[in-house]
Amino acid sequence: MSNTPASCKVILDLWNMLDGMASVLPWGRPSNTLDLNLGRVADVIAAKSNRPIRCDEIAVHLGVCDSQRHPQRYATEQAMIRRWQRDPRVSTRIRPNRFDPATGTYTEKGVDTAIALDLCTSQASGRFDAVVLFTADVDLLPALEQAYRAPGTVVQLARWKDQPSSLWLPGEKLWCFFLDEADLAQCSVPHTTWDIA
Repeated sequence: MSNTPASCKVILDLWNMLDGMASVLPWGRPSNTLDLNLGRVADVIAAKSNRPIRCDEIAVHLGVCDSQRHPQRYATEQAMIRRWQRDPRVSTRIRPNRFDPATGTYTEKGVDTAIALDLCTSQASGRFDAVVLFTADVDLLPALEQAYRAPGTVVQLARWKDQPSSLWLPGEKLWCFFLDEADLAQCSVPHTTWDIA
């Protein structure tokens, strides 16, 4: 048996991952009081593996707001992205969010499709021994079924412990990395404001 670490790509469904943090935070503490280091998230996942894993790529998928309509929020999102990209393994796949003037809210459009494409093409590329998808979004089930059942690269899931999800493949030996409060502490730092940096 080789001790050479397996090459791994981690695909992060960013806003789903951030929303799910509530399941491992102390009661009443909002997720926007922590700043995640996405490179450390991938390293925590690798450390939980039952075989040596080397995380070579981290793809972050997210929707961003309209820069003209909400310049401060857009600047904050761009600052987060710049912090994540200090890790050379991190690449961001950005889609514009759709704004609903009636409700004043944004909706991600095209992010799930981009994640599905990334998952399936990464699995089929032959460049990685494993691909880990961090999400609890059941809309990604068809892509997960396709990638998991294809020959070659192993596909696994990751999510926060107790994060509600029905994203699963019953009857299959699909592995999921469950990250808990201690894992979150390893890959985050507290902050009180989203400073533009």
